[in-house]
Amino acid sequence: MPVVDVTRFDHVSLHVRDMDASLRFYRDVLGMEVIFEEEIAGANLDAVMKRAGTAGRMVGLGVPGGNGMIELISGVRTVNDDPGTLDSLIFSLRVDDAEKAHAALRQAGIEPLQPVQQFGDTVKLFFLRDPDGRRIELLEALAGAKH
Repeated sequence: MPVVDVTRFDHVSLHVRDMDASLRFYRDVLGMEVIFEEEIAGANLDAVMKRAGTAGRMVGLGVPGGNGMIELISGVRTVNDDPGTLDSLIFSLRVDDAEKAHAALRQAGIEPLQPVQQFGDTVKLFFLRDPDGRRIELLEALAGAKH
């Protein structure tokens, strides 16, 4: 029996240096649809990124055919210890209850990287690391989520 029940693949996050160039590529060249676009900042983002004053821009792009999403993020320095690189690939898995998943992981001896963070009425999420150190986001979509 698994510790956490993942319900589906949710999205891949890509940290990008130039949001406008990336949008032209993913939207205009590859035909992806903008699902949401927002400026991101605040205490919850600071907790996720483990540094104060974090701010940036996030754009969610739907994959043609409804087969997932790519989330482009710019302006947010990542948690990668080398400030000269981008922690550019993060994948997100959907769970029904982020709080329950967080507690189950801790009970199993797996320490998430932060407490569950809620962003408006759209998502609750937290990160953990796999055995190779990659960050994995576990995300609960709330009633206000657009994807």
